[in-house]
Amino acid sequence: METELLRWINAHHCRALDRLMWGASASADFFLPWICVGVAVWALDRRGGKETLIALALSFVLATISVDLALKPLFARARPFLSVAGVRLMRGTPATRIFRDTWSFPSGHCASSAAAAWVLAARRRRLALPLAALVLLIAYSRVYLGMHFPSDCLAGLAAGVICGEAARRCARALFRGAGEGVAA
Repeated sequence: METELLRWINAHHCRALDRLMWGASASADFFLPWICVGVAVWALDRRGGKETLIALALSFVLATISVDLALKPLFARARPFLSVAGVRLMRGTPATRIFRDTWSFPSGHCASSAAAAWVLAARRRRLALPLAALVLLIAYSRVYLGMHFPSDCLAGLAAGVICGEAARRCARALFRGAGEGVAA
């Protein structure tokens, strides 16, 4: 069933969607949209924003370590464009070169995006819905582009929420501890 869903999503390509999905997926590279939103939050709220930026950086580190360095090698699942016949990759993308030697499960893009969105939404609740929409677009783009199975994305989202909450709590404890040390 999962392979059929992957094929269905991956088969519905058009030029406009190709651009949107490639852009959404590429935007998650190097944590770029999340850094931009984090800097904006910091600019609006210097005190709380500093804690948010620390939590954001920590969420990225936790997501990268847990997903890319621990879980992917453990599960060692091949990417769909390598393991499922008929999965389409967009021409001119470096995916076959860059991702040929990396694993699929879970999605690192989804994990880092969900972790960041979790941290940012906890600080600015008004951003929760647009951030969730961006995370879901990124997740969908990973399947659309043939880089991940749907379950890779779901697992990445779950891992990201866990990493985001852990990062948020660590940053909060760090800032509470620093505040108590200053007052003493």
